[in-house]
Amino acid sequence: MAVYENGKRVLGYNATRFLQKIRAAGGVAAAKSCHKEKPNAKPTTGFLKLVDHGQLDISLEALVLRDPWNTLFTESELGVARRRLERYGYFLPAAEPVSRSEPVAEIVDSDTYVEGAVNKVLVNRYERDEDAREACITHYGAVCYVCKFDFAVAYGSAFEGMIHVHHLVPIATINAEYRIDPIADLRPVCANCHAVIHRRIPCYTIAEVQGLLTAQIAT
Repeated sequence: MAVYENGKRVLGYNATRFLQKIRAAGGVAAAKSCHKEKPNAKPTTGFLKLVDHGQLDISLEALVLRDPWNTLFTESELGVARRRLERYGYFLPAAEPVSRSEPVAEIVDSDTYVEGAVNKVLVNRYERDEDAREACITHYGAVCYVCKFDFAVAYGSAFEGMIHVHHLVPIATINAEYRIDPIADLRPVCANCHAVIHRRIPCYTIAEVQGLLTAQIAT
């Protein structure tokens, strides 16, 4: 219930289906049902909202892994929770600022697509799937997910569809091929917001950059 209430309080997200499970079967059974091994399972809407806001610490997955609650779950269920959190950088070290003078490159990267196959060139370059990029833009639109900037509105119809695509999980941190979900793993962003997102390691979250914009507007 605390997970449900925190999501509602922090994000304004009402996880009604999860609440129904709790009321029907109890907290433990509801949590277990959310951590079954399912092939090609996609993250829930609520989980993705927590990703965007950098609030995975209040997720059900994080709670399941903590003492004493982790004693209530099987190794398989704990593994599901751990893999979900790992995919979105929950266990990464504390953030550090980085000096980045070069622009963040345009990422020329529903179904899933294979990404991350390494090509040997002067450095390791990770393959990006153009179909994944297009699927992301089709879902979200060619409008910055952070600041709502639209190149076509600002510069004219000749720039329709112009946008960067940001990986919530940086490909370079993954050393093997993995299945990418264009809706769950990618976000369309303008070049400015993309550069700001990558100004820190690990990257700023979508919500953090939105917060920076809001603070600047307020001042």
